[in-house]
Amino acid sequence: MNVGQKEGVAVSKRIEQRQAAARPNAVALWAFGPEVAQFVVVSLWASTFVVTKAAFAEVSPLAFAFVRFALMTVLAFGVLALRSRGRLQPIQRADLPRFVVAGLTGYTLYQLGFVLGLDRTSPFSSSLLIAMVPFFTLIFLAQRGERTTRRVWVGLGVGLAGVVVFLADKWGSPGSLVGDALSLGAAVAFALYGLVNRPLVRAYPPEAYTAYALLAGAIPLLAISLPAALAQPWGAILCGLHALELGDRAARCSDGQHVQSAGADPEWRPLSAALWGAVRPREAARRGMRPRWTADRAPPSATCSSR
Repeated sequence: MNVGQKEGVAVSKRIEQRQAAARPNAVALWAFGPEVAQFVVVSLWASTFVVTKAAFAEVSPLAFAFVRFALMTVLAFGVLALRSRGRLQPIQRADLPRFVVAGLTGYTLYQLGFVLGLDRTSPFSSSLLIAMVPFFTLIFLAQRGERTTRRVWVGLGVGLAGVVVFLADKWGSPGSLVGDALSLGAAVAFALYGLVNRPLVRAYPPEAYTAYALLAGAIPLLAISLPAALAQPWGAILCGLHALELGDRAARCSDGQHVQSAGADPEWRPLSAALWGAVRPREAARRGMRPRWTADRAPPSATCSSR
């Protein structure tokens, strides 16, 4: 073995040693992968309450649910077709009732309680009450005979006491209490969904049981929210988007209403303002301008034309 070969062997050994030293760290990092993924999911889920509440300033709750679940259903079956290479996963006829119940509890009832409750209460209240899903899950499991340690019940009891204290301060706000009750109902529905869904999780791939349960829940939800979607003045939102494209020029709707960039009016709509900041972030920050409506809303048939 010549000198060059010896040097090559020595370099290879050093590389192998470094890889072996780094491998335990990678394994340790991978061991926390599920926790990191769950943290990301919880963070995204928490932001849903704030973003959705802001969207309700321009879109009615049921119209919002209609658009959201129409898109989600298409996306879910698109992922299913992609993962199964164009062949949809068949489901057993005996599992059809369970898919229907899972869809009704996890999507129809949960989403109705979520959007209608959030519309009538604060994002904090809604998120706090819906976070009681584990409490109701343990109650249902106890009714089925599954044992739970005393320590878990003590922890849940402390959490429940905090929720009761929080709600006791809101007895003078009946409108907010209605929203809280709907949010609590959403938590009950999602707890039931978690129990009904357990056999499906074992029998089907994730993309399959998600798509079919979503379809079962989306059908009644879309039927319930369709009138609100048809009554929603989508033209007003489209006119606001057109104003973003025009920049400093004004946009005129067909009924004579205007959308213009004007920093003098602080009463801008949250969704339009967010879109303005996303499309022109530097200009929006520099000039402090936001799109505003000179009238409260444009009609559903409103169209925009520049002037």
